Amino acid sequence: YRPILPTLSQLSSASQRYDSYLIMTGNPELKTEQRLLNQLRLNLRDKHWIGYLTFSYNRISNPIFNDVSYLGNSLFISEYMNYDRSNHINTEMRLGYNGILNHFNIRGTLGYNHYNTKSDHFSHHLNNVYWSLLGEIYFGKWELSAYYLKLRNN
Repeated sequence: YRPILPTLSQLSSASQRYDSYLIMTGNPELKTEQRLLNQLRLNLRDKHWIGYLTFSYNRISNPIFNDVSYLGNSLFISEYMNYDRSNHINTEMRLGYNGILNHFNIRGTLGYNHYNTKSDHFSHHLNNVYWSLLGEIYFGKWELSAYYLKLRNN
């Protein structure tokens, strides 16, 4: 559990012209953001194999966001607001093998994220699946790495 208090600038009702297009203002009615972070992780490691399986659930009550509105005449206003909640669920599996021919390592990752944010005016959802490959070549103190990530949003 981790509470996050609003900053003084977030609580201020004073408006500030940020640039020629944006006015920023605080919100004296902001509530404390409350985070509940949970993670379960299983690890595997021996001489060559390395891996883990992770499940995490993060729930944020009263998350603080910037709400941006268009005022007209090419002018926007940004105000800090509390939304109802924000949830993030993640599961990830990584498996790797070290010391191939005494000069190569390889690792693969597969994961899934689900994001959900809700306020009085909207509800947003995002799901994505991702995978990655990491390859390393090493000789003495020299190492060359290559990383590839593929992300798919729903």
